Amino acid sequence: MAGSRIETRVPPLVVLALAASFVWLAPDISGAPPLEIPFGGALAAMLAVAGAALAFVAVAGFRRAGTTVDPRYPDRTNALVTAGVYAHTRNPMYVGMAMLLAAFAIVRGDLLGLVAVPAFVAYIDRFQIVPEERALQAQFGDAYAEWCRRVRRWL
Repeated sequence: MAGSRIETRVPPLVVLALAASFVWLAPDISGAPPLEIPFGGALAAMLAVAGAALAFVAVAGFRRAGTTVDPRYPDRTNALVTAGVYAHTRNPMYVGMAMLLAAFAIVRGDLLGLVAVPAFVAYIDRFQIVPEERALQAQFGDAYAEWCRRVRRWL
C-alpha cells in the first residue's frame, strides 16, 4: 500500500502540541460551563505522572538499544525493542502522550476539549503508527510479526 504524503511528516510532539492548543482554546470556543469531574484533579495528576513516566521509560528503552527515537524516519530503526514496557504495548511513547493530553483535557474541564484525545489517537494511529509498522515489518520480518501477535498496538 502506498503511503500518504503526510505520513510521518508531522512529528508526534507537534501533533501533541496542536491537540493541547485545541484543548486550551476549547473553553473559549464552546462557552460551556466547566465540567464537574469528581476527583478530576487527582485523576489528571495520576494520568500526567503515569503518561510522562511511560514515555520516559519508552525513550530510555530505545536509547539503551541504540536505535532512533525520531519517528519521522522509521526506516532508520536498527533494533526491534520488545522488552520492558514494549512487552505490554507496541507504542508506549504515544500512549504516554495520549495520557498527558487526557490529563490536560481533564484539567481544562471542557467537553469539546476532550475530543482532542481520540482525535490525537486516530491521527497518530493512521499517519504515524501505520507507516512505522510497514517499515518495521519490512526490516524485521517474522520477529516483528510475532511481536505484533503477542502485544497490542496501544494497550
